[in-house]
Amino acid sequence: MPVDVQRIIFGYEFLKQPVYMDIYSDDYRSIFVEPCIKGFSEKWFNNDKLVKYCSSERIFPIPYRDYYYGKALLTGILWLLTTSIPFLFNSSFEYRVLFFYTIFSLLVAISLVIHALHIYKLSQLLGVPSKYSLISIISISLIIYAVYSWDSISLVFLTLFIYYTIKEFNARALFMLSLLSSMNLYGLILVSLILY
Repeated sequence: MPVDVQRIIFGYEFLKQPVYMDIYSDDYRSIFVEPCIKGFSEKWFNNDKLVKYCSSERIFPIPYRDYYYGKALLTGILWLLTTSIPFLFNSSFEYRVLFFYTIFSLLVAISLVIHALHIYKLSQLLGVPSKYSLISIISISLIIYAVYSWDSISLVFLTLFIYYTIKEFNARALFMLSLLSSMNLYGLILVSLILY
């Protein structure tokens, strides 16, 4: 849990050096928190919107148009949803930070559950003992990297692509591959292998 969120929820920092969270530390803070503290940002194209955002006006900054967001398109859409929805309810800074962290955490939790279910289905389909699929589901690196970035959601698309490919549901498999590619550019490697 980011230090800022700890302060908002608990009133103090109980974990001074939390597990690093790329989405919050690199993206959210650099786009929405630090520019309001410094009064400017090189990432923002629309400074008028930045000023309104920092003064807690109800605006909806759009990635790629109002500020630089260096991620793939589907990630940008999810980012837009997680950063804009708080303004529908409350525009205070604390609420925006807490809501963003909560929505992102829910997306990660849901994606990990879907991933776990389909890893279990894959193990059953391939005749792999369930205890081995359980190891991949509860691996510590998966849990840590789940909060690190959008990769846990990309992992769901990859898992579903593999699952549907094995089940020979080709249209569904290709749809999952297209979602993976629009979420994470590593999916393009699979696309190039398929086209090759």
